[in-house]
Amino acid sequence: MKLTKTVCDKAVYKGKGKKGFYALWDGQLRGFGLRITPSGTKSFIVFYRTGGKQRIITIGRFGVLTVDQARKRAQEILVEANQGGDPAEEKKKAHKSTFAGLADDYLQNHSRIHKKSWREDQRRLNAYLLPAFGARRIVDISRAEVVNFHRKLGKEKPYEANRVISLLSALFEYARKNEYIAWDCVNPARLITKFRERSRAVFMKKEDLPKLFAVLDREANPYFKAFIKLTLYTAARKTELLTSKWGDVDWDQKVLRLKDSKNGQPYEIRLSESALAILRELPRQAGNDYIFPSETELGKRLWNVDKPWRRVRAAAGLDHVNVHDLRRTSASWLAQAGVPLQHISGALNHKDRKTTEVYARLCDDPIRDTVNRLDEIIGENIVLFTEIREKKTDTA
Repeated sequence: MKLTKTVCDKAVYKGKGKKGFYALWDGQLRGFGLRITPSGTKSFIVFYRTGGKQRIITIGRFGVLTVDQARKRAQEILVEANQGGDPAEEKKKAHKSTFAGLADDYLQNHSRIHKKSWREDQRRLNAYLLPAFGARRIVDISRAEVVNFHRKLGKEKPYEANRVISLLSALFEYARKNEYIAWDCVNPARLITKFRERSRAVFMKKEDLPKLFAVLDREANPYFKAFIKLTLYTAARKTELLTSKWGDVDWDQKVLRLKDSKNGQPYEIRLSESALAILRELPRQAGNDYIFPSETELGKRLWNVDKPWRRVRAAAGLDHVNVHDLRRTSASWLAQAGVPLQHISGALNHKDRKTTEVYARLCDDPIRDTVNRLDEIIGENIVLFTEIREKKTDTA
């Protein structure tokens, strides 16, 4: 049966299961066909043999290409293969020489394996770098256009532009090490002058605590509610809490043992009595060991806390405060309460722990004292400002 637009329009998937291969083959040109996936996507393909190996090349989507356009391209590929060439291998080499090919290899074989922040790499590649350089050959990307790209992005998003240019530089170094380009090729993203950045110093005021907790208590998701409160009570990082499991909790020693952390080392989060009480009240989800499980995806963890946090912070009048600022807030309250900076550094699991380790040997457990002090600060202020609010109500 010859493939025509009508035939392709009416064709449906008839393969086995969700991963089965199904194609309609053209009766006019041997090896030319229309592949249909279980989801209904239709693409033109060409099949041939070379050097004892079977090859299939995807030509393009049906609808983007007409049947006649796809058949003509398939014929060219088959002629090349008949003359001893291997179009599939050439296509692979051509893809590897492009920035898109490099980006895919970097993400799959480096970033996903070695970087906790690989999803950020993926997001920045898709949002900025692939649209700008994806179809280009790696060796053709010049320093002048990289500088212009960074400058243009930086007009609206200076901090993001700096992160993106650092990622681009890492990609070029990866290209040199893995022979995408010659070792002596210049990295066009290296030593680009970055936009000036200022440290973010946003803290929540103590008098905002009662309102925040009141808004949180109206939240339907108990796991999100507990996550926000535990962030304040432990000063832990967002991802460290969200990826923790019930098996990591040592109830006797009152710690949450992380097998890994941002620093790449095992770490213990000390749990105050309030933090332990929050954990005890949390319902456990059957078949899911995450402390903060997803309520919509079985076996998965709570993922996007930023969206509900935007709703909560708006209701609490804290629009300027993001989730990570809660960790900074807890640290600032401890500093204001006179807790030694070395102990705060330990509670926050900062990388330089030398001074903290000295204090840990001199004291029973200064880090536990630190998180217990958070209990006192938060508890005192909730009671204080609740009493003030009740007095104002009685007076009115």
